[in-house]
Amino acid sequence: MKQLDVKLKIVFSIALLLLAGMVLLDMVMVNAAQQLLVRSEKEKAGILVDLIGAHLLSGRRDGDSLRAGIDLKGIQSKLEPSNVAAALWVDSGRQIHWIGDRNAETASALERAVLTAENRQSVQVDSSGYTWGVFWRQKKYLIFAGPVRDASGALGAAGVSLRLDTVFSRLRSTQKFIGWYLLINTLLLSLIGIYRIHRLALRPVLKIIRRAEAFRPGDSNFTLEEYGENELSRLSKAFNRILDLNRGDQQKLRHTVSCLEDALVELKHAHHEIIRAEKLATVGRLSSGIAHEIGNPIGIVLGYLELIKQPDADETDKKD
Repeated sequence: MKQLDVKLKIVFSIALLLLAGMVLLDMVMVNAAQQLLVRSEKEKAGILVDLIGAHLLSGRRDGDSLRAGIDLKGIQSKLEPSNVAAALWVDSGRQIHWIGDRNAETASALERAVLTAENRQSVQVDSSGYTWGVFWRQKKYLIFAGPVRDASGALGAAGVSLRLDTVFSRLRSTQKFIGWYLLINTLLLSLIGIYRIHRLALRPVLKIIRRAEAFRPGDSNFTLEEYGENELSRLSKAFNRILDLNRGDQQKLRHTVSCLEDALVELKHAHHEIIRAEKLATVGRLSSGIAHEIGNPIGIVLGYLELIKQPDADETDKKD
């Protein structure tokens, strides 16, 4: 069960790492795609502004203002298929003319950009509003304005605002297919990674564990059937060195135990000899005491007998 837990942890770790890497890669790709699409919309807005300028100049005679001969229907027909939210132009008198309906969300920002373009005679790019992109909030409208001029000079300016939410909506629709691709790719790469890790690391480690569990004292060294110098063969050699050291220590321990047993036998023999000598000394001291106690009265008796045997001894002394 523990081995299964380790395998599951490895599987989950690899899957999470791969999935995180795939998601980060997808975020980078989506961000790059958004920038490319916004750049494309910016180029489209520039083309539309040039188209408006061309329509404004198409029906104009020399010396006329832009207001004369403008073809609003022709301009609207070119703008309708696109994602244009609003469009306007200003003449040299800074009077604003809306092309189509006026979009309240971008009206002020578009008017400001067109007036700035007419005043500075340069292209102005701005954005306004917010909408939900693929992963985070993005600008909702792209505003592009540029001057309108002929060979004689500047005559006014025109500008358009494009909706970017349609672009982000198309990107979000593609994320469904990308999500399935990421899941399938993560699953396949996880299976391949688990197979390789099991073959290169887990299987040899489990083999070492089985050999170690089956090892008994007195067995020969166990060495994995590994080719070349790698970490697992080095681990096997390290185990063998530990076993060799253990065998040497066991031999030293057995020799020490044998020496201690011999010393214990000699110590017991010496102990018995000491006890025997102590017993003999006790018996000798007891015999000496008994002989002393018996020898004193006998010596006195023998002395008196010698006195009685003497012929010149006095009768009185003999009686005493």
